[in-house]
Amino acid sequence: MVTPMSAASHEQPDHDAATVSTGEVVWIDELDETVCWRLLARTVVGRVGFIDEGAPCVLPVNYRVAGDAIVFRTGSETTLHGLGRSARVAFEIDAADIKAETGWSILVRGHLSEVVDAGERDRLSAAAVHPWAPGVRDHWMRITPSKVTGRSISRRRSRVDGSLLPYMPPD
Repeated sequence: MVTPMSAASHEQPDHDAATVSTGEVVWIDELDETVCWRLLARTVVGRVGFIDEGAPCVLPVNYRVAGDAIVFRTGSETTLHGLGRSARVAFEIDAADIKAETGWSILVRGHLSEVVDAGERDRLSAAAVHPWAPGVRDHWMRITPSKVTGRSISRRRSRVDGSLLPYMPPD
């Protein structure tokens, strides 16, 4: 679904946004799940959100897509390993162009569990997940998604004839 928004409001959809005096149109697109998985597969750092001692917490991880799941390595004494079996989590990645005020974001909601099968751990070891944090990261964790969503924001300028061109910010 594509929702055009006037550059002046950024809040209320404006179906005549191409006629805004600045000529700028802001589009918010809901991304198809296939596109979300493709973007997930192209990135190596994401953030895991969860509840820790009754409060929200978000930690970065180095990860990979493995089939229809997100996998990462952690240590036995870490908060993520200690969450327990089937903890509810959120996983997020994004990219932004600050100058152009454009970008995208992917959100995966699901359950976290440890990979305990030795054969599966061996296969995952070949996935080349390289943790940036120091220390032993000998436990594989899996996020099994229940919902995968994504959004992108882009800008376009309208031409005199009403057609749209990609927006390029001034230098």
